[in-house]
Amino acid sequence: MFQYCDKLNSFYSDLSSLLTANSMFADCSSLKMFNANLDNLRFGSEMFIGCTSLPEFSTEISSLVNGKQMFRGCTELKSFDSYLTALKNGDNMFNGCVKLETFTANGHLGNLESAISMFNGCKALKGFYEELPSLTDGTQMFQYCETMETFDSNLSSLTDADSMFEKCEKLKTFDASLSSLTTGNTMFNYCTSLATFYSDLSSLTNSNGMFNGCEKLKTFDASLSSLTNSSEMFKDCSSLESFNSDLRSLTTSTKMFDGCSSLLDFYADMRSLQTSGDMFSGCKKLNSFYSNLSNLTNGSNMFDGCYNLNSFDIVNHNLSKLQNGSRMFVGTKIERFDCNTASLTNGYEMFYGCRNLSTLGLRVNLDSLVDGTRMFYDVSLPSFSAPLPYLEQASGMFSESSITSFTTTSLPCLRNAGHMF
Repeated sequence: MFQYCDKLNSFYSDLSSLLTANSMFADCSSLKMFNANLDNLRFGSEMFIGCTSLPEFSTEISSLVNGKQMFRGCTELKSFDSYLTALKNGDNMFNGCVKLETFTANGHLGNLESAISMFNGCKALKGFYEELPSLTDGTQMFQYCETMETFDSNLSSLTDADSMFEKCEKLKTFDASLSSLTTGNTMFNYCTSLATFYSDLSSLTNSNGMFNGCEKLKTFDASLSSLTNSSEMFKDCSSLESFNSDLRSLTTSTKMFDGCSSLLDFYADMRSLQTSGDMFSGCKKLNSFYSNLSNLTNGSNMFDGCYNLNSFDIVNHNLSKLQNGSRMFVGTKIERFDCNTASLTNGYEMFYGCRNLSTLGLRVNLDSLVDGTRMFYDVSLPSFSAPLPYLEQASGMFSESSITSFTTTSLPCLRNAGHMF
């Protein structure tokens, strides 16, 4: 009706019968005063989009159902105070309202179901205190709310929260139920002030980068019993000291704790884990590890850079499904290794630089080993005795080690033995 009326600066009227106002004032860039009765308005998609001079909004819109992009790009909007009792779709409703400081729905957001990017880029918003019991999709809802310090709400129905609080750099604590959450990829990505997290994550299945860069997060205590994919979940959480959770459903965890340089111990059931590439890479204070790794097939770089790891203990000493152990224990302080490795084919630099390693237990089985390149480089093994029927690559396999005795059956497949000893 008034779209692109860029000279319109005030509007006063009775619109009590209005039901639909999609794009009604879109791009009215000079609009500063709005006073109208909107008691029955149900559809207001893009109603004030691009109204870059509108400073506040306090008109009653309690019947509004769809407010998608309603105030998007209202760069001067500082305050919003209205009832949103019927609102179900708030996607991008305040996206780009960079000066929005206060948002008040007076406890009336109970029907909101979708809030994709609802407050995305609201850099001045410092707190949110409305209950959201019906919200299911909060994808990017508060992304880039850089000054938001407090979030107090009910998120019991939330299922999707990808990047929900990403780059909320001032957010310090989070305490809300997430019992229905299934997807939380990059949910708290680079929330650099987040120090405490309390919630139920028992339904979570995907969490790639969920707490990536949360450098002040010290402890994590939440159930993750349904989690299957967690690549980079705690990457660069450099203050994380303790982790207490159940990871029994986890199958893929690439770089899950990469860069957690303060993590001291790890005790968690990971019976379903298959791929753990770089899982604890750079955890330089990690001292002890205890878990179930009975289904692990790829453990490449799993403990690379864990320079203080001296205790590696797994249930039943079972690594029988491990095929790729390349650089798995590089530079660690483990003294003894005694696990069933019957399926291991790739042992490239597996124990490279493990100078304290002096014992291989009787459970170690290298019958399937194909690549042993620098596998025991610079270790303290005094002797080695094991069949190597499929070994092809043995370049530098025992180079710089303390070995004095080597015994094996024939090496019928050996192709490269340069610098083997």
